[in-house]
Amino acid sequence: SELLELSEYPTLLHAYSSLMEIKRNILIDIATKIPFDAGVYYRFDDYHDQLIPEAWICGEFRPEKVLRGKGISGLTLERKRSLFVPDRKTHPSFIDIKEEAFIQGSFISVPVFTDKNFMGVITLSRDNEKSDAFGVEHRYMLEILAAFLSSEMSSRLLYNELEDSYFSTVSSLTRALEAKDSYTKGHSERVMDFAVGTAQMLNLSFESVRKIKYAAILHDIGKIGVSDDIITKDSSLTDSEYGEIKKHTEIGYDIINDSGMFSEIKDLVRYHHEKIDGSG
Repeated sequence: SELLELSEYPTLLHAYSSLMEIKRNILIDIATKIPFDAGVYYRFDDYHDQLIPEAWICGEFRPEKVLRGKGISGLTLERKRSLFVPDRKTHPSFIDIKEEAFIQGSFISVPVFTDKNFMGVITLSRDNEKSDAFGVEHRYMLEILAAFLSSEMSSRLLYNELEDSYFSTVSSLTRALEAKDSYTKGHSERVMDFAVGTAQMLNLSFESVRKIKYAAILHDIGKIGVSDDIITKDSSLTDSEYGEIKKHTEIGYDIINDSGMFSEIKDLVRYHHEKIDGSG
């Protein structure tokens, strides 16, 4: 039954909207499968070669950064394999380790990594005076959860890289388009700054802010399908010309919709000139 419950974990991870949300809930989710008294998820900082605590359940104790080879989690990082000890106080290798004082009694420390990325370490402990010690089955369970977690995080990281690359390409195209006209130069970036700032002040979710950011920088991408003579015209537009420039929202919608990558913001691009009451 416990293994069956573990099989549901990938579905739970996939339902989270962002990597940030996954990390925020790692220990909360694990606690439903493997009860513990204290636990930390550390993110691996490749540049400084250290572990940085990103999520923890440790009572009043606040975990600190851990260097490679130091503490229990640092050893897990160095060895890239799990550590499992039923009682820290009786294990000669761990009695005198000063780092990670929150780890009392039994502990399990498991790396989160793929062939290409080392993402972090999950370390759980149980106070043997309050709880039963971890068993080897708990180690295997945490290793399975870490494998699911690393797979999902790796996929998210790859998608984010592709998304950032695509966004950078399209943003460059938008800037090149606006550079043709001094009146509109930098317009989309200013819109993005104001829109994102407003969204953050309203405490919108990370995912909502992300969508607003992308929609703001790309909202005028449809002008690529409008004649340069109309876009750069320094006098009033004729009715015919005005009709042409109004088409940029539909053109932008088609571009975004066909891209697939940002299809979720297509309606924001399409209706960004609509009145707030929807009257036109």
